[in-house]
Amino acid sequence: METDHLAKLRTYYEQHVSPRKGNPVGCSESDISDLERDLGFSLPLAYRQYLRWMGRDHNGIFIGCNWFLKDVRSNTEYLPELLAENSVDWRLPEHYVGFMGHQGYIAAYFSLPAESDDPPVFLYSEGREPDTVTEEGTFTDFLFRDLAGMAACLNRHPD
Repeated sequence: METDHLAKLRTYYEQHVSPRKGNPVGCSESDISDLERDLGFSLPLAYRQYLRWMGRDHNGIFIGCNWFLKDVRSNTEYLPELLAENSVDWRLPEHYVGFMGHQGYIAAYFSLPAESDDPPVFLYSEGREPDTVTEEGTFTDFLFRDLAGMAACLNRHPD
């Protein structure tokens, strides 16, 4: 039986987001397999679970962000350009997935093949100190922080 890396996040979502946004929209196994085939690597379990849970939730909690299956290819292609535009001296791994981006100034990735089922995440954000790529914990740590931050904003500003 596979470990549910997102159990804590699902509980948090049900309590703090579902009442306002409903249930998230996920991807199919076929969608995920197609992405893996394009990338040439298997995706880590925690990320696969995220995609199945909310990989197509364009109108949900991450509306306006590029956290979704349709964004992976463009996020991955854009990351070296973002670093070069900002003169960031950072060596990207040979293979990686840009799983998150935001409005052309934030990008997050993990290496492929993944080091674990819940891999370390690296983030670059323009204007943030230090002006470099930083390690941000595991994928689920990063996802939970972003989810909690978005939920806090959602709940501060009712419709």
